[in-house]
Amino acid sequence: MNLRIWVCVLLGLLFVPLPSFAADGILLINAARKGEVQEMQSLLDKGVDVNSKLEDGTTALIAASTNGQVKAVKMLLANGVDVNMSHPDGSTALLMAAQLGHMGILEALIDKGADVNAQYLSGARALHLASLRGYTHIVKTLLDNGADVNAKGVEGDTALHVASQNNRKEIVELLLKNGAETGLKNDKGKTPLDVAKEKDFKEIIQLLKKSETPG
Repeated sequence: MNLRIWVCVLLGLLFVPLPSFAADGILLINAARKGEVQEMQSLLDKGVDVNSKLEDGTTALIAASTNGQVKAVKMLLANGVDVNMSHPDGSTALLMAAQLGHMGILEALIDKGADVNAQYLSGARALHLASLRGYTHIVKTLLDNGADVNAKGVEGDTALHVASQNNRKEIVELLLKNGAETGLKNDKGKTPLDVAKEKDFKEIIQLLKKSETPG
């Protein structure tokens, strides 16, 4: 094959249109991201896969959850989307909703069986992320629906470690009421009390001392 023919073949491959199902899947994800529910329904009625993914692994449900599109999330759930489908980094729709404070979306996902103990490849869980951000209402909802209060995440931190080192008093109190163990150590051998002392968070230190449990 000479060079001219080879170049023509390559150019032809570059301009081959995407299969319609792939193109429509991208349209669905973009519509979900923007909350364009009428466009979404039209695409779903055409038979577009509700679990379509972009090349990077983003799904319509993750896109809608990340952008706070409650109606779009509920539409996808009503059309049988896989509520626990994950991105290559381990993120799920629930993890995104929890760390961004999207309460209505979180509740809708949990109602459809979303895993409250899902975690990123890094180890971070919804409870850790909500504790970090100070979303007390999200933390309570996760705990009420079975989140493991003593699960370890990044560097072996529990949610209590995270809340303690970020001075989240209300969340520390909530975690303790739900059985958080003060004696658990992270990968550096430190307890929640240790990390609170490093930051000199006096109210947190007092709370933890009153509730000390063995490691």
